Amino acid sequence: TLSLAASPWERLGAWRAPLALVLVLLSAVVAAGIDYLKSTGDAQWDELALAGFTVTGMSMGWAAFWSVLAVLLRSHADFWAHLALAAVTGMLWYGGMELTVYLAYAFAQDAAETIGMVGWALGAALMYLLLHGALVLSTPLRHAPLAALAVTVSAYGLMTLQDRTEKDGFSPQPQPITVLRAPFAKVRSGLDYESFDAGVAELFAELPEDDRAARDSR
Repeated sequence: TLSLAASPWERLGAWRAPLALVLVLLSAVVAAGIDYLKSTGDAQWDELALAGFTVTGMSMGWAAFWSVLAVLLRSHADFWAHLALAAVTGMLWYGGMELTVYLAYAFAQDAAETIGMVGWALGAALMYLLLHGALVLSTPLRHAPLAALAVTVSAYGLMTLQDRTEKDGFSPQPQPITVLRAPFAKVRSGLDYESFDAGVAELFAELPEDDRAARDSR
């Protein structure tokens, strides 16, 4: 059985549960807040609440799964540690990706490619850290880093293969995640609407004349 008695987390004692719950609540607020910033219309409070509940539910499910697995493996079962780990990972993902979008459309020449590259690297790093932490906390594996690395590489290898087989060269609309409320609305200028309009025109140019006339009438 893995003992974490000397770790800073264990030294928190009775404060572990409140801290984990606060982190989960904070991750839900971050997810809902980012959804709010990404919409310039009237706030849809039910959708914002759903975003928060989704993040909360995923964190709870992750913590419950690894805690049960730890009990079955007769290892150290710490629900609150897993919950805090999942919450922090979620906040880093949502916040990191949104910050990447801001900076990419503000400064990068090829924003879409930059977002894709940073998102790939950030997702892989967070997935590895989350898996590594879960394996160390709830399993007796001696080579948890290698196991986490193998799962991460395998998962991203499959996703890359799927992306290449299903890749479409045309985006159906401009990136909606860059349409933001003030004071972040200034990054709208980074949207390439001219390229989008050109892509739409090129797409419809391949249609028969009757279909183009119907499209123009709409």
